[in-house]
Amino acid sequence: MLTQKIHIFPDKEQEEVLWFLSEYCRLLYNFALSDRKTAWKNNKETKEVGVDYRGFASKICSNCGYHNSNLKLPHCMWICPNCESIHDRNVNAAVNIRDFAL
Repeated sequence: MLTQKIHIFPDKEQEEVLWFLSEYCRLLYNFALSDRKTAWKNNKETKEVGVDYRGFASKICSNCGYHNSNLKLPHCMWICPNCESIHDRNVNAAVNIRDFAL
């Protein structure tokens, strides 16, 4: 396995964006964790708990709802064939999970 150390030196605006994104990720993680805990408490007998957000959240267009089932794991970016919006899979999944929570 190849690892690298990267040091970044953000300016003030970039630092604010990084803090915002880290808080957003923490919020999404806590939501998913809470959802899994609730599902486990409600149904302790089965091994399937909660919703598998990883499986569908990044494949659904957050703009129009199109489900792109052709995406494979290495595809980091994709263009929706329905509305032609460009998606980063991680950001798209975060938006979909947020919208699912609300």
